[in-house]
Amino acid sequence: MLTVFNGMWAVFAAFARMFAAWPQVALAIFSLVTAVLALVVWKYFSNQKGITRAKDLIKANFLAMVLFGDSLGVLLGSIARTFGWIFVYLARQMVPLVLMMIPILPMLVQVDNLYSFSPIVIDETGKHDAAEVEVVAVVDPTVNLFDLHANLTADAGVKTTTDGVRIPFPQHPKSDWEQWPLIGGWLRDSRLEKEPPSPEVHWRINGQTPGEHTLTIAIGEHQAQKSVIVTEPDKLKQLFPITRKRHRGGFGDSFEFPGETALTGAIQSVEILYPRRDGWWHWILIYLIETLIVAFALKGPMKVDF
Repeated sequence: MLTVFNGMWAVFAAFARMFAAWPQVALAIFSLVTAVLALVVWKYFSNQKGITRAKDLIKANFLAMVLFGDSLGVLLGSIARTFGWIFVYLARQMVPLVLMMIPILPMLVQVDNLYSFSPIVIDETGKHDAAEVEVVAVVDPTVNLFDLHANLTADAGVKTTTDGVRIPFPQHPKSDWEQWPLIGGWLRDSRLEKEPPSPEVHWRINGQTPGEHTLTIAIGEHQAQKSVIVTEPDKLKQLFPITRKRHRGGFGDSFEFPGETALTGAIQSVEILYPRRDGWWHWILIYLIETLIVAFALKGPMKVDF
C-alpha cells in the first residue's frame, strides 16, 4: 500500500510545487476535484430514483401539515410519515457516502500535509515556532540504547542543536484520546500493557539554508535517512511537500505519512515534528465551503440528486 500512497503523494507534491505561490488556487482545484468525485460516486452508486422519491414524499408531508394543520389526525400522521421518510432518505445516502470516502480520505490526508504543517524556518533569534524542531527515531525493543552510540548528522543546510536523548521506555500519549481526563490514563495503561513501547532517541535541529536536506541517523551499526524541508520566513505561506515521517510501510503509517520509501532494519521510524501553521484549520473550512458550492453548482449539469 505504501507504493500506492507514495504514487498519490508524488502527484500532489508535483502539484504543490507548480502552485507553491498560489495556495488558494490549488485549494480551489482540490475542492473542484473532490466535488466531481463525490458527484460521480453519488450518481452511479446510489438509488437516484429512491432519493428523489423520498425527498418528494418529505415535501408532500410537510405540505400536508401546512394545509391540514387543523386536523389532528392528519397532522400527527404527516409528522410520523415525515420522520419515516427522513430515515429512508438518510439510509439511501449511506452507501454512496461510504464509497465516496475511499478516494477522498487519502486525498484529504495529502492536502492536510500541504496546508497544515510548516517547514523549518530560518530564524537566528530562535523565536519563531518553526525555528527549531524535534527529530524522533524509534528503534526495535531488542536494541539496547545504552550500549550503542546514537548520532544525527546532516548536510550544511541543517544544524543539530542537541545531542541525542535516549528514552528506553517512553510513556507519552500516542493519541489525543490518551490525554482525556477520565479515560486517558486507562487507555494509555492498557496500550502499554498490550504493546510495550519501543525505545526512542530525540534530537533538536534548526535550519541554516533553504531547500530540501537529508538527515542521517546512526544508532550503533543501524542507519536511516530522512528528508527535511527548510525555508525562509518570507516564503512561509507557500506550499511545501512535507513528508513528516519515514517508517516501515504499515498500512496506517502509509495512509497518514506517505512520501518516502519504507525503512528496513532496527530503526522502525524517523519522524520530524513539524509545527502546525498559524490558523492551520482555516483551509478545512475553505475547502468544505468551496466543495459544497461546486457540488451544488454541478449537480444539475451532471444530473445528480442527493
